[in-house]
Amino acid sequence: MLMRNSIVLTLLWVALIGTGCSTLSQNQSQYQVLGPAKERGPRAAVSSADREAVKQVVYALAGEWRLRDRTASSFNPNVIAEFSQDWDETAYPVRLVAFEQNGKIVVDMTQETPGVGESYQFRARKEQLLTALREKFGDRAVTPPLSEYVRHVKGPAEQ
Repeated sequence: MLMRNSIVLTLLWVALIGTGCSTLSQNQSQYQVLGPAKERGPRAAVSSADREAVKQVVYALAGEWRLRDRTASSFNPNVIAEFSQDWDETAYPVRLVAFEQNGKIVVDMTQETPGVGESYQFRARKEQLLTALREKFGDRAVTPPLSEYVRHVKGPAEQ
């Protein structure tokens, strides 16, 4: 009797653990490109040249990472560029979107992953993105605290 109860409990434990592993969490990293600082008062808004420079950075990295251009189908009215992977290409697709809001440019990267924490690939890509933005914009490229992340309109894949 004890042996049978042990087997039943073991099978139940395996079933519970096995179903719990299918949970996905979302990793998100956001960078902001601020307008030039003024001598006094608030910062100036970003320029069209800044928008074009961000677009070049995002397009270059998206090409390197083999992301698909979704800019034309974006629901965000202020989108600069939007890229993502398809679910049939990878189990955990990356989404990269740049848009303008409130006088600054926001570059947002997300990836759904199993378990908790960032994958090595996600960490490497976010470092590469931040490095590229800082090369173009210097200290105007910032990593805001999570409480200051800008929300954006979800893309077609997220609807």
